[in-house]
Parts: sequence; structure tokens; C-alpha cells
Amino acid sequence: FINNIIIYFFFSLVSSIFISRHTKVPITTYYSRINTDPWDTDAWLHILNEIQLYTIDNARPVYERFLSLYPTASKFWKQYIEHGKY
Repeated sequence: FINNIIIYFFFSLVSSIFISRHTKVPITTYYSRINTDPWDTDAWLHILNEIQLYTIDNARPVYERFLSLYPTASKFWKQYIEHGKY
């Protein structure tokens, strides 16, 4: 089961890297999706990519919400920590 989640998460990440750069969907669409389904990894990846442009004060609640659902997502812990440095 965990392997399936990891594989799905990996492919979601790869697809978001290649697809989201070319198609701009309003960020509110992704927030609606995670409000409906908090386990929607595709929506989360788009949001986490977008919030890198936010100030840390505005991004913090998003990181904390995501990391409360995915506490072992080390890549995003690192992104959160590094976001606070700049």
C-alpha cells in the first residue's frame, strides 16, 4: 500500500513538473480540490510549487497543513525550512 502511494506521489510530481509549467490553472482551483479531498497530491504539488513565490508568513499555514497530512515528506520539510531563510 505504501509503495503504491510513493509511486503515485512520484508520478504526480513528475507530471506536475512537465505539465504545470505549460498550463496555468488558477491557484484557487487547487485550493478547492484540497478542501474537497485533502489527499489530492496533484493539487498539493501545484500549491507547494506556487507558494514558493509567497512570503514565509503567507506560506507557513500552507506548509503546516500539508506537512500535518504528509509528515514524512522530507523534500517539503526542506523546502519549508529553506523558504524561511530568504
